[in-house]
Amino acid sequence: MPTSTNGDSPTHPNKQKKHAQTDNPENHNLTSTKLTESNIKESLKLHQAILDSATYLIIATNVDGVICVFNATAENLLGYAASEVVGQKTPEYFHDPIEIQQRAIALTEELSYPIPAGFEVFVAKARLG
Repeated sequence: MPTSTNGDSPTHPNKQKKHAQTDNPENHNLTSTKLTESNIKESLKLHQAILDSATYLIIATNVDGVICVFNATAENLLGYAASEVVGQKTPEYFHDPIEIQQRAIALTEELSYPIPAGFEVFVAKARLG
């Protein structure tokens, strides 16, 4: 019985190897991961475009107070580039320290427990729910 030597036969070892590579779950996972990463990147671009088109300043922080969102309007109104503050600074960076201290005193009186001057001034009421 004749056998194929050019790799065209489905039983030829080279053909089986190529087919096995295509069906490899690792290849599927890699393709799926790349697709997911691409979708996330596109979503982040859209998210940033929406933030930057807002005509009001948008600043968000993580739970430690470090800025994680700083839109184009915030850059224009406050005079800082997002690259200067995101992941590096808290809102205290562009607030008057005397006003922060005054707010801490006012909140301490209002809430009947001590509010330290610092990031807590910005979130004390939000923490109450």
